[in-house]
Amino acid sequence: MQLKAGAVLETHWHKASEWAFKLKGRARMTAIDQHGHAFQDDVVESEQWNLPAGIPHSIQGLEGDGCEFLLVFDDGNFSEEETFLLTDWLAHTPREVLAKNFGAPESAFDPSC
Repeated sequence: MQLKAGAVLETHWHKASEWAFKLKGRARMTAIDQHGHAFQDDVVESEQWNLPAGIPHSIQGLEGDGCEFLLVFDDGNFSEEETFLLTDWLAHTPREVLAKNFGAPESAFDPSC
């Protein structure tokens, strides 16, 4: 996978565990662990990350020519269809539930705005 500098792979999570090896450039990994604690780390060339299944995370390419990394999943039958994007989750969650949980008016979650 490649990301241009400044490009962000939006928050998502997988049914399979994700392992990645950084081939080129720098990337910023932002994630939420299984206890609900957010963390962030910059990953440079030749470093790796390993995320258990179900851990929400985003990846941002940093500076220069961006970054490139090799992704591997622990399930040989893994399909990109088993990746959940935050925007998909928000689009399929009732607005009243989002409003209550985020302490915002329902209109804040109106997709036509």
